Amino acid sequence: MGQLDGQHVLVTGGSSGIGKACAQRYREEGDIVGRHEQPEFDLS
Repeated sequence: MGQLDGQHVLVTGGSSGIGKACAQRYREEGDIVGRHEQPEFDLS
């Protein structure tokens, strides 16, 4: 198992980039992963 040993993990920004890579790694290590992603808004 990984460092967190089956713990729950919440990853913000988990839809791309570093957040996505972290979420995938935690999942591979057997942790329970929740992701939060905020939709992009066009404020113009």
